Amino acid sequence: EICPPVKSAPPPTLQEKLELEKEEEFKKEKAATERDRLKGEGVESTKNLGMKARFASFRSYEAPAPVLLSVVVGCLLVGYFAGREHLKYEVRQMWSHSMTEASQVVERSFELSRQSLSDIYGRR
Repeated sequence: EICPPVKSAPPPTLQEKLELEKEEEFKKEKAATERDRLKGEGVESTKNLGMKARFASFRSYEAPAPVLLSVVVGCLLVGYFAGREHLKYEVRQMWSHSMTEASQVVERSFELSRQSLSDIYGRR
């Protein structure tokens, strides 16, 4: 089947062209006056605002002393512990040593309690 021909809109008349041009000029003037008003109020346009904000805020940013101090101390601690490769070994040794001591203390206390119980019940 053959599709029916597409009807095109009639070309705009001279009066319609003039009205469209007036609308476009009005929109441009309105945008320009709005832009001027915002500049007068100190409002920046958003065109390069991202770059301006990034660099300006970076240059003028003054970090509070506690933040800088904590960052420096943190870096020093990380560097200190990262440089000590045997730290894990030392911690394991201390843990096993303390566990050994604890088990010896528990064994000694059981031995003393058994001895005292045998002394108490052995006398009767």
